[in-house]
Amino acid sequence: MVLIGGLAFVLMLSEGVAFDWSTVHLRDHLGSSESTAALAFGAFSVAMTVVRLVADLLVRAWGPGPFVRRAAALGAIGFAITVAAPSPVIGLLGWTVVGIGLAGCAPQFYSAAGNVDRRYSGVYLARAVGMGYVGLLAGPSVIGAISSTAGLDRALIVPLAGCLVAAALAPQALRHDSAR
Repeated sequence: MVLIGGLAFVLMLSEGVAFDWSTVHLRDHLGSSESTAALAFGAFSVAMTVVRLVADLLVRAWGPGPFVRRAAALGAIGFAITVAAPSPVIGLLGWTVVGIGLAGCAPQFYSAAGNVDRRYSGVYLARAVGMGYVGLLAGPSVIGAISSTAGLDRALIVPLAGCLVAAALAPQALRHDSAR
């Protein structure tokens, strides 16, 4: 449960960063207009929505662990693109890739938590969701604190690293949930 909740935490932290910092990244770091910067949040959100509609098909085909491994790695690639982006267009591409990558990850951990022990599925699900939401709420603040001293581009390395950790550990965390 600690691993499942911890990975839900880092993935939801990454989502929270995208929600709150994607527009700031384009406007302040890449020098876009405010209207172009707003597209970053839109691109991330649309990508997440579209992928969530098909994520279950991919999970059924690959299994939860391999799905999250690939998806979280794609999220890390998206963050790498945003960190290295030389222009708003490349920044938008990065935030879109982040949305594609993160879209189906956290739900896999919530499902796994509910299946750890069916007698206590509600308790375990609540714990995993709670840890995820702490990450969602804490992520933007953590990035704000880091970016005030190190810069936003360096601060975005935190969710990038979190996605890499999730990609590496997801198969272990989700191995008991592959029978779904």
